[in-house]
Amino acid sequence: MNSKDYKIYLRALEGRTNFSIEQRKDMYVDQLGDEGEKYFKSVLDTIENIKYISNFEISVSNHVQIDFLVAASEKIFIFEIKHYSNEWFFEDDYIKSSNGQKYHSPMLQVAKIKKEVQNILNKTGISREIQTFIIFTNPHFNLVGERPPNIILLHEIPQLFKIIDTHHELDNEVILTILKQFESIHSTYYHKNIALVKDKVASGLRCPKCRKMYTISFSKFQRKYFCYYCKEHLNSEKIIYSNLQELFIIKRKPFKLKEAIEWCQPVQAHTVRRVCQKHFKSQNVRNKRFYIE
Repeated sequence: MNSKDYKIYLRALEGRTNFSIEQRKDMYVDQLGDEGEKYFKSVLDTIENIKYISNFEISVSNHVQIDFLVAASEKIFIFEIKHYSNEWFFEDDYIKSSNGQKYHSPMLQVAKIKKEVQNILNKTGISREIQTFIIFTNPHFNLVGERPPNIILLHEIPQLFKIIDTHHELDNEVILTILKQFESIHSTYYHKNIALVKDKVASGLRCPKCRKMYTISFSKFQRKYFCYYCKEHLNSEKIIYSNLQELFIIKRKPFKLKEAIEWCQPVQAHTVRRVCQKHFKSQNVRNKRFYIE
């Protein structure tokens, strides 16, 4: 299972079963990453005429994943985003937290990314200096001890507005277009061998808006359901479809109509059947099984 599929699998399982220690750690890191990247993207979008790419994977001599790459007038900026909380410190080739968490140093990570991007610039004849930064976006993050270079904390982000020059907008766009030619779309660099959950997975409707379980008010003959957590009125068909997607992701194989009905209780069987027939492909004439390509 590659990295993207593994993350989708964990999200589908979230709240429906007990995670292992490793799964909890992976889910925690993934959620922090999403929150940090969403925030930093919002920051970049405030800069007029900025040109950037995000969640970008390249593979020249080594496979790397880039959170954000900005093409500016005289430089290319690479930003690695971390949304850690609590106290952290750098030690040797690791970054460690006061509560015992430990990861490989992002300094090594951005050095590897910089080398790969430089290889592309050399191949394509692009003459731009590369500058890397590690951005810690969580207001509850505290860095203690010796501080490596190129670290930007949340309150220091305005410094970036002064150094990112977005003139020569057309040239910057051309550089990004060239870099995109080296994108590795179907990544296989990360594989996770896991024991797929086969039982002890809770059914029930999850709100596709806030992703909370058991917060949806159900009533017969309603076309919209109400989530008491996010206070949203949501189309019933959309909710059923979203939850059946999770069923397919968790099973990792086609599901029976009976399984779909049990999964979406207390929704009426004919409603679940209609959504299955409308939005999913099926195999077999009798004893149909539904799936997504």
